[in-house]
Amino acid sequence: VGEKETREGKGVKANKKELISTFDVIARNPQSEYVYLRENEITIFEAPYVLHNLKVLDLSLNCITGPCEWLSLMPNLRHLYLTGNYINTLYGFSGLEELETLAISSNRISSFEGLNSLPKLRVLSMKLNEIESFENFPLLPSLYAINLAGNPISDNDDYRKLTIAVCNRETLCKIDGQDVDEDDNEGLQTFSGKVAFCMMEGFVPGEDSTVEEQSAQFLLQRQQEQAADRSLWPHHISI
Repeated sequence: VGEKETREGKGVKANKKELISTFDVIARNPQSEYVYLRENEITIFEAPYVLHNLKVLDLSLNCITGPCEWLSLMPNLRHLYLTGNYINTLYGFSGLEELETLAISSNRISSFEGLNSLPKLRVLSMKLNEIESFENFPLLPSLYAINLAGNPISDNDDYRKLTIAVCNRETLCKIDGQDVDEDDNEGLQTFSGKVAFCMMEGFVPGEDSTVEEQSAQFLLQRQQEQAADRSLWPHHISI
């Protein structure tokens, strides 16, 4: 054990130690199941090998940016805490098949793009980021609680209903720390089906007309854009 960290059972703790690298700490503790490195100056997670035993990683309040491709070093991770960093993309967060908790609040994330293949994720905390829509929202079949408070999307009058519509309503029980109740489910069918599909394509309902009319206009516009793109493809090239 190095002078800057302390062993705690099957894990290691080195909070507030002015660390700028994780490499040495991990090299000295290769079998750790828990690693707590809060409030340091770490910009990227580095390790000399794959950490098959690692279950909990806390890198909150550091200087980490993205993409976080280093997450591939911990295939069995269950709980990940990255609150209070400088992460601006979710690329690197796919394929964590054992992950149950992802806390990534107070970062600079503006899109769900890159967040995929998380079949066991139960808690997703992304409050105080820059999310404006549910575009690219992933399929999260086990999601129990989500927190998007403080994002632009949460300012929408129908925010809670929109959230339920794109999530798995069979498992979702909490939004921003509050239980999903009957009021949240009232009139939910308005945001189901085609509207939910449109929201995951980037549509955000407004107040100018009915949600159905707005989503239909959104789809039409998307189809026109795709048709315009196809018209630019080369149909015949002679050499």
